[in-house]
Amino acid sequence: IVMGDKLSDLSIYKYFERNRNVVLGGANKLKELQESGTLIVLTSFNDFRKDLALCQSVQPGDKIISRCSAELKKFRWSFVQEVWKQNELGELDTKPFASSLATCFAIDAKTGKPVTPPEWIKACTEV
Repeated sequence: IVMGDKLSDLSIYKYFERNRNVVLGGANKLKELQESGTLIVLTSFNDFRKDLALCQSVQPGDKIISRCSAELKKFRWSFVQEVWKQNELGELDTKPFASSLATCFAIDAKTGKPVTPPEWIKACTEV
């Protein structure tokens, strides 16, 4: 996960993607959704912020925690995502070392048009 003396942006993006997939029910649920004719697609990735000093402090073997909150409105999910470093006591740093806002749409696999996702996938992101 480390390139040179800092955590790579690609590694952070992968943390965010994995976290969104988990929030949406995981690989099996997303496959089930795809087989039913609905896809979840990333439509925007904004406000990517990274604390360079904190990223440089991440070393191989360090524990990294990715957190995500999601809100669904009709066919659009908004995800607020953060990546934190965890110390040996299990405590998180005082602030995330990276954060972003991602938007995903549920679309019909054939037409590419936005659709309301099935109830069972909506339940995955309800608190």
